[in-house]
Amino acid sequence: MTGTTIERVNAIPPWSLILLTGGEGTRLGADKSNVSVGGVTSAQRIVKDVPADVPIIVVGSVPAQLGREVRVTCETPPGGGPVAGIAAGLEYVQTDLVAVLATDMPFAAPVLPALAAALAPDFDGILAVDQSGRQQYLCAMYQTASLRSALAGDTRNMAMYAALGGLHLHTLPHGARLLDIDTPDDLEQARVYADLLEHEED
Repeated sequence: MTGTTIERVNAIPPWSLILLTGGEGTRLGADKSNVSVGGVTSAQRIVKDVPADVPIIVVGSVPAQLGREVRVTCETPPGGGPVAGIAAGLEYVQTDLVAVLATDMPFAAPVLPALAAALAPDFDGILAVDQSGRQQYLCAMYQTASLRSALAGDTRNMAMYAALGGLHLHTLPHGARLLDIDTPDDLEQARVYADLLEHEED
């Protein structure tokens, strides 16, 4: 994998979204998809921010009242981890590009079109980078064919880097939008950020 940072933004090709809603939320003590962030659930906020023409495949638990039609599936076995979840979602992807997003990043959906536009054809994917410099495999845009090839075979409980670390990837920094809700403190920070965004929009 390369660490090249790409900042150009071109025309946006068609893409689909695999939204991962699995995971037990052990540290948070709640279902991450259905926690309230600024008056809506995390999953609702994500879906609301995805362009209407982008197909959405939800993998895992089914969040309530998403406000638009989505396809729902489950990884094999249930609880088999995010790599197995991505593999399950790929069965329904019909576009050449596919985004992967975890439901515990409620503000990240607006990042995805920029990733699609910046993904160079000679790369397998592009990862968003958060404020700490962490590359987010679960907020990323991939060439669908490359992802299918990487995940061929048994993906149960496979680590993300073990599955995708061999891909030719580049990166795009996106800062606060990648706030990740893992703990009660993270959730409180997300609610503060949601209030900030609401005031900015006003």
